[in-house]
Amino acid sequence: MTKKQSFDVVCEIKKNEIKSKEETREKNNGLKGDYMNLFLLLVLYFMQGIPLGINDVIPLILVNKGVTYDKQALFSFSQWPFSLKLLWAPIVDSIYAKRFGRRKSWFVPVQYGIAFFLILLALTSQHLLGEVDHIDAAKNSSPKMILLTVAFFMLVFLTATQDIAVDGWALTLLSKNNVHYAPSCNSVGQTVGSLFGSTVFLALESADFCNKWLRKTKSDEGIVTFEGYLLFWGIVCLIVTTCIWMFKRERDEITENGETKLSVIETYQMLWRILSLPTVRWFAVILLTNKIATSAADSVTSLKLVEYGLKRENIGILRLPLIPLQLILPWIVTRFTTKRPMKSFYYMYPFRLIVIFITAGFVWWTSMAKNADGSFDVEYYIALVFGFAIVMISGYCTGMALWAFMAQVSDPLIGGTYMTLLTTLSNLGGSWTSTIALYFVKVLTFRWCPSDGYFCSKETQCYLDETNLFDYQMAAIRAKNKLAM
Repeated sequence: MTKKQSFDVVCEIKKNEIKSKEETREKNNGLKGDYMNLFLLLVLYFMQGIPLGINDVIPLILVNKGVTYDKQALFSFSQWPFSLKLLWAPIVDSIYAKRFGRRKSWFVPVQYGIAFFLILLALTSQHLLGEVDHIDAAKNSSPKMILLTVAFFMLVFLTATQDIAVDGWALTLLSKNNVHYAPSCNSVGQTVGSLFGSTVFLALESADFCNKWLRKTKSDEGIVTFEGYLLFWGIVCLIVTTCIWMFKRERDEITENGETKLSVIETYQMLWRILSLPTVRWFAVILLTNKIATSAADSVTSLKLVEYGLKRENIGILRLPLIPLQLILPWIVTRFTTKRPMKSFYYMYPFRLIVIFITAGFVWWTSMAKNADGSFDVEYYIALVFGFAIVMISGYCTGMALWAFMAQVSDPLIGGTYMTLLTTLSNLGGSWTSTIALYFVKVLTFRWCPSDGYFCSKETQCYLDETNLFDYQMAAIRAKNKLAM
């Protein structure tokens, strides 16, 4: 061995010793030094949850406007960018300005795009939702379903791109010993953001809630309007993005860890090699199929509750008491699923299946519990809150276990792509099942005409309550013969 080779070996040994000492120090420090980074991640995922929550409100508004479930299925395509983001994730992961930062190169312009898109939707929401007819301002028109779907598809597309950048940033923003907290930050931040985008909006838009709890002088309208709420969050998004751009320095993990930068082609090739692994293929099957059983309960329950008479703002109000649970639960679940997340998923999935029957029971109970004046008893509301809590717990237990496993196996070198590959498969498993479930609601819905024991699949057929099927057919034949004469 030459002197140069001996020197290289000694340097490599010293380098490994320093790295081992740093890892030991990080492990002993726990969360010390990562508190601000955890807070930043929460903010980033919170801003991601706002447009997703607003997107969740639209189906409830459409139900009140009498939009059918097949058109609801059309609007559900607006959520698909989260299931397709793998197509452009390697580009986000590979092309960036080194001076600006690997993740900030995408996060900042995309977040500005989300802000401006929220402002644009605020200015056009009344037309898209059919609340204002441009030809005759005195009357309302039907919702512009295609334009509405395209508009929110673009908003979710920008949000999905932001998610790619933030997922990759999370793997290096936190120390290696604390990276398993990234899924908790994602869950808490995105959940709270979705709550502010949906639940808080529904409460503040409700005149009844505002008159009872938030103001002394009664009014026929809520504190906020849909367009005003969009405008507010668009401005907040501008402010937060500017602050992160100016004050947060991004650590270059490629330089600091001695890793090699991958080109776009190399990233796609790496992605294909990941997909070629037998274990990844089996995990992909789990991610794509595990929501088949729960898709109808997840997608249709709230819409059916509104259809059967529960006010959409009441759904939001009933979920307000669950906010503390939503904040605490991810941390608790993460603590018990960190070591063996997939085993935890297998144990909790049967509980998730049992909850489906609970949600179906609540839908049936809603159709029966409505009083003559359109109200519901207090016992119903209390039981519904507990039902929402059980659904939430079951969803977190299975979802957080999968997220913890994905975070553990993701490689920081292609963190944005690796993590996005797994999250995309998970989102795709929810999107395709949700769209199909919404579409088949109308196809599989039958109404019972009790006087004749006759099933009818369309609401217009329910006049058969007043006559039997044979009499109706005979009357149609007589009318036809009279026209022929």
